[in-house]
Amino acid sequence: MSTPQIPGSGPTLTPEDPFASSDVESKELPDRYEDRGLIAEGGMAEVRRVYDRTLQRVVACKILHPQFCGSSSYQAHFFAEARVTGKLDHPGVVAVHEIGTTENGRPYFTMREVRGETWAHLVHRLIELSPDRAWGQLESGWSLPRLVDIWRHVCETLAFAHSRDVVHRDLKPANVMVGPWGEALVMDWGLARVGGPRSQIQKSVIAGTPLYMSPEQARGEFHRLDARSDVFSLGLMLRALLTGVPHLDPRLPNAVLLQHAVEPVAEIDSVARPVAPELIELCVECTRFDPADRPSDAGVLASRVRDFQEGVRRRERSLVLMLQAERFLNDADVLRQRAQEAQQKAIALSRPLVPWSPVEQKRVSWQAEDHAHKVTLDAEVAESHGIERLRAALVEDPNSPEPRRALADRYQARHADAEARRAVVEAARWKVLLRSVDRGEHALWLDGTGYLSLDTEPRARVHLYRCERKDRRLVPVFERELGHTPLVDLALPNGTWLLELSAPGRTLVQYPVLVERSQHTGSTPPEGGCALRIPLPKEADLGRREVYVPSGWCIVGGERLWAASGPRQRVWVDGFIMERFPVSNRRYIEFLDALVASDRESLADRCLPRWHRADGAPGSSTYARNADGRHHLVPDPDGDIWDLDWPVFLVTRDAAEAFANWEAYRTGKDWRLPWELEWEKAARGVDGRAFPWGDALDRSWACVRDGAPGRTLPAPILAHPLDESPYGVRGMAGNVQDWCLDAYDAAGPRVVGERPACVRADGDDLATVRGGAWNFDGEVARSGFRTGRKMQHRRESVGFRLVRSWP
Repeated sequence: MSTPQIPGSGPTLTPEDPFASSDVESKELPDRYEDRGLIAEGGMAEVRRVYDRTLQRVVACKILHPQFCGSSSYQAHFFAEARVTGKLDHPGVVAVHEIGTTENGRPYFTMREVRGETWAHLVHRLIELSPDRAWGQLESGWSLPRLVDIWRHVCETLAFAHSRDVVHRDLKPANVMVGPWGEALVMDWGLARVGGPRSQIQKSVIAGTPLYMSPEQARGEFHRLDARSDVFSLGLMLRALLTGVPHLDPRLPNAVLLQHAVEPVAEIDSVARPVAPELIELCVECTRFDPADRPSDAGVLASRVRDFQEGVRRRERSLVLMLQAERFLNDADVLRQRAQEAQQKAIALSRPLVPWSPVEQKRVSWQAEDHAHKVTLDAEVAESHGIERLRAALVEDPNSPEPRRALADRYQARHADAEARRAVVEAARWKVLLRSVDRGEHALWLDGTGYLSLDTEPRARVHLYRCERKDRRLVPVFERELGHTPLVDLALPNGTWLLELSAPGRTLVQYPVLVERSQHTGSTPPEGGCALRIPLPKEADLGRREVYVPSGWCIVGGERLWAASGPRQRVWVDGFIMERFPVSNRRYIEFLDALVASDRESLADRCLPRWHRADGAPGSSTYARNADGRHHLVPDPDGDIWDLDWPVFLVTRDAAEAFANWEAYRTGKDWRLPWELEWEKAARGVDGRAFPWGDALDRSWACVRDGAPGRTLPAPILAHPLDESPYGVRGMAGNVQDWCLDAYDAAGPRVVGERPACVRADGDDLATVRGGAWNFDGEVARSGFRTGRKMQHRRESVGFRLVRSWP
């Protein structure tokens, strides 16, 4: 059997009268009207096109068939339709102009002629044109959304009728006319009931169209007929549109259809084409078996569809904004990538340069930097436009998950970036924005929990400290004891933590860790494989003035004030031991005296701290020799007497290395100068902080210019106890800078495979110098600050300290 089509009209059951006469003679219409032919003919009446000479326009004239003219009930029924139609002064109801009776007794009434086609015909054509799984569109522009809109207008018309206590009782697709301008008109009010159930003309006769009839109407329960009966018929009309087929086969006889009409409507199992679930749900609600379970009247349906349509329009506008946002954000991502490439190009161009390079040589590098800055700015502008469109899309469709999720993802990325840069205010703003749109997808991120795993050799007891900001410094505050290693997936709030590791016969180890949101922190090196068991030095392995910096990951670079600090990046640095203090004059004199005692006076003379002269000749020294050959301090050119416990300075990089070699020979330990990322990790710890003590600067905490009243001078190495790193290394923010082994690269420390590249400075290379100094401003105290010096140059700001690899 072929699939039944949407019926253009179903047969209407009409009241019968045993006294009806079918042989009433026809007579011409009144002289006022000129007959211009038949428009349509139904079971009870015909509709003719006539010219109204009085109104001077064409109208439609509905005339009762002759065979019903002898029945008073049919005539009453006919005139009732005219009066009901006339009573409903609404754009969706055809206006009645005149009611009358021809000379031969045929009742008639005239009304505006309706041109167009029935809603049933439009639905049939649309279904026929639409392929499976898609909706088509008629050449005249009719589509599913427009037909749903027609259905809404029908609901509005019925809502007006229901407000006047009128129930149509014969709603079906064929009784809705759609005019050439898209106007919807509800036709054929012949079975309408006015004024309540008791006012019906036929109290015991079932009338209407069985295919679209409510169960109570099909059962003849006239006392139950009200607006909800029309709601049922409207629901079946909408169902036929959405599913493409009527709920029953219209080819069945009326008697069979009437039997089915008293039964509950079958559920909608599936639809051949995409349909909004809101409309399916509305169909279901309208066609519930019990009238009490249906919407109360057609006004409720019209309101529901209006809300749905507004939602559709909002979703469409939201989708347009989403597409615009996607283009902007894609552009921003591409521009940001180009900016990184441009920055890398600028870095490469700056590598051969030295601070005194001519402007002509620097210009190309500057232009590359300016270009990178412009592209970065363009990326920020594009992202801002994208975010604004996402916000607008969310305003248009607040319930849509797409713009909300896209905003949340973008806010989360910016929050992560701001936190990584330790931009506290910016991070707080992005976090608030993220919370405002997140619906749970980023709950773990917002919660801030991260996970830590750590093992040691040997097994160690662990005390946990949280690093909290107190008086603008990050201070370890005891949290709790964790038992013994290994720690496996220990959940901790994001932030900087300090683990204190202790074991019998081993040195107490400070192990700072950075726990990041939703991330796992461990000790697996860049090469992968098994996690490293952090070795704990024996008590004999570590001197009183030495500190242990264990292997692990740390954040380096990214210093906002000093471009030469390089990009912020996560780097693995192998374990080492560093001297807690820089080398002092006292120790350096011991070194020089030892050289003299071993007949290496020429080396001792080359290693003397001397003032640098522009002509390259040896400058004066604040060291002198006694008669016995031993060295002592003498006033400098300003008349200042140096302190034996000041750090040594005015020494070349070669002199610093000579001291390291002597110390290694003397102690049997492989002392050397630090690689610069060893130095940076020892100063900053693992969290990328700005200063050894945290992110805030107070000049009194380090030996820097304007850090104390009076004249600024170097300080003894034991002074300034607050200038201390997370590992306990002192004097890395001020007093003197430290020579490092690396060749200086203006683009930042060289990193290969997430490890320091360790390219040694030789010959004419600039050597890297790290740290702040007594005669520098406090901003230079930032641990990311770095510069390059000629290895044979001497500076009153540059000294050194020693490290050795361990284990």
